[in-house]
Amino acid sequence: SMSGVRCAVLAPMDESIALASIDIATAFLQSDRFRDDEPARYLKVQDPISGQWRYFRQLGVVYGSASAAKRWENTLHPWLESQGFQQGKNEKCVFYHPERKCVVITYVDDLLIRSSVENVKWFTELVKGRFDCKDPQWLDMGKPLDHLGMTIFRDEEGVYVSMEGYVDSMLKRLDME
Repeated sequence: SMSGVRCAVLAPMDESIALASIDIATAFLQSDRFRDDEPARYLKVQDPISGQWRYFRQLGVVYGSASAAKRWENTLHPWLESQGFQQGKNEKCVFYHPERKCVVITYVDDLLIRSSVENVKWFTELVKGRFDCKDPQWLDMGKPLDHLGMTIFRDEEGVYVSMEGYVDSMLKRLDME
């Protein structure tokens, strides 16, 4: 229970609405591969046994490359649109499926989904069919959802979000306890 903790009310309680989070595993490595018409890219690695330098042609981005995050966005966002989602005009990381009344909020490889239970299950299976993902986490009564350091929880009256855990860890990290 988060009683006594300051938090924001996200929505009144509605049993017909489900909220789940899914994490796409090693997302940057699942970005679309380089096209043949793009310049060739090479990776230079020193062989740990022989000490010789070896060169490998890259077929796709690797973590740490300057374009990795943008290439991931250019993989995920068009794929969502190809599934019937419409991208937000003022918030480009929010997508809405008008027929299914399904909202997907993207933050790099972490997706938060809000819709009916049936549609959230549909979406999580859809995304798992295209990308390697961790198991989805579901918000349930007495079972909070940790999404990007936010604790989302529900009770009989509503759905709430709290940053208490994040704030506590930052106070410790900054030596401000």
